[in-house]
Amino acid sequence: MTGGLLTAPVRTWRAFVRGLDEQSTYGRDYEALLERNVEDLRAELGIGAGPHRAGLGATLRFAAAITAGAVVGSLMMLVLVSPITLALWWRGRRAKAQALAAAP
Repeated sequence: MTGGLLTAPVRTWRAFVRGLDEQSTYGRDYEALLERNVEDLRAELGIGAGPHRAGLGATLRFAAAITAGAVVGSLMMLVLVSPITLALWWRGRRAKAQALAAAP
């Protein structure tokens, strides 16, 4: 969501608000969904049911989702970048020690 907020903030906001009013297909029988009519399923899930209104609650949930996304994304970057940073630091330290050992 943070990436969407940076690249297309209005579309991200609209999608978030729309998603608050609609249901998902998670946890439903996949095979049974495939046999359903698309229009009937859209009506059951509330997809495209009409205008979606965003109140204070939606705004606060959006802010919380953006904050949580930024925190989780930052932590993931630390997890992914830390081994690379440590490996480069260790390589530089080793090269410096070898240079000092080779110096007269």
